[in-house]
Amino acid sequence: MANISISFIGRFWIYLISNIASIICSIFVLYYFLFSRKLRHSLHNHVVIIILIINFIIEITDISWILYYYRNGVVLIKTSLFCRTWKFLDSSSYVTTAKLVAWASIERYILIFHDSWICAYDSTTYSMFEFITGGITNAIIIAIFSMILIIRLIKQKHRLNQQLNWRKHRKMTIQLLSIVLLFYIFYLPSVIIGILFNCGVPYSNLEYLLAYGQFFSYYINFLLPFVCAGTLPHLRKKIKNTLRIGPVYTRGTVEPTQNTIQRRATDQNSNSHRNC
Repeated sequence: MANISISFIGRFWIYLISNIASIICSIFVLYYFLFSRKLRHSLHNHVVIIILIINFIIEITDISWILYYYRNGVVLIKTSLFCRTWKFLDSSSYVTTAKLVAWASIERYILIFHDSWICAYDSTTYSMFEFITGGITNAIIIAIFSMILIIRLIKQKHRLNQQLNWRKHRKMTIQLLSIVLLFYIFYLPSVIIGILFNCGVPYSNLEYLLAYGQFFSYYINFLLPFVCAGTLPHLRKKIKNTLRIGPVYTRGTVEPTQNTIQRRATDQNSNSHRNC
């Protein structure tokens, strides 16, 4: 497989800085979701919490092992079991996250418009099944239900000439579309390359694109916590207050009280009598 033009040490520092920032943001976002009763009990946040937990596990395992490889040029543990575990964790978490985002697209549509409803890579066959169900199907489902959601919201708003409880559904919709946009920027290129390869395009024409696509696909994990944080205005305020350096002092105006004024007047009269 072709290599990208960025050196291993360059990749190490790019991933390290991105991963540290993402882990810190993940902790803030997960804490906010899990310890806020309102957010924790909201049905549409459950899938987002699961995605964030899976993403956090990827950052402290899969990406940490990649960082070790980029830094030292060898894998962390040179055993067949570790390599198979790493490969399984990488592929399964990637596909699972995509499936959860696809489900989130369907779930948002149901919750907004039908809320009353809610009360082995050596095998060619398996590889094709995984590619179709984990790649193409997820991309299609995410696209279809996201577009249907947007179209229905616009049509409903114009037809009824009302907000359709827009405040209630706005955060839910913006949160989904932000995650969908992130996935399509970094996830769709690899899917397109896979489709081209299965359509007969020579691998030699695609290997460099695939190498860059795989390298930057990890920015789904790096940026996901920031996207979730960006859809929670109260969390943004808390993070700003936490990161603010130094205490904030308020300067008040000192005014004399009535007793102080009277005491000063009495003292002045006493002094004038003494001088006499």
